[in-house]
Amino acid sequence: AFPDLGHRAYICADLGRERPVYIHTSSNAFRHRPQPSVMVFNEIISTHKPFMRDCISIDPLHLAKRAAAGGCPLLNLGEFIPVPGPRYLPEQDKVLAFASPSYTPLSYSLPTVEVEVPVNSIFRYKVFAKALLEGMVIQNLPAKDKLLAKPTLLLHAPTNPRVSAVVSP
Repeated sequence: AFPDLGHRAYICADLGRERPVYIHTSSNAFRHRPQPSVMVFNEIISTHKPFMRDCISIDPLHLAKRAAAGGCPLLNLGEFIPVPGPRYLPEQDKVLAFASPSYTPLSYSLPTVEVEVPVNSIFRYKVFAKALLEGMVIQNLPAKDKLLAKPTLLLHAPTNPRVSAVVSP
């Protein structure tokens, strides 16, 4: 929903940002309170202004989770965000991080979600290496205070030769 474009106005990738689309008054979604922020529709009918036909509201969090699952070219997972920080779960051997997905055609930001970092991502290996150096993977490693640098350096120094040596495939 984009109230700055008009009452009950939405933007549609097919029409562009400059031409708003509206929910038709005969639609059940028209009576929905509060006004849905994201709508999915079957077609657009043009009279004096464009109206969505056969439309339903959809939870933006559902779209964010779908972006995390992958396989949809319209949804992009986006970059992993630094806060809250990524974490390694030794019991499940998983690396989790928060990402900010988006609906690609309109660059519409979706809610931040925590996802498992894909295996083909170098970021996954950085988080694992940090957990390894912090003693979360192998318990009897030398103490953290004997390291030359803090393990968090692995997440923030991509061009450091020492970091590249640890996390390169």
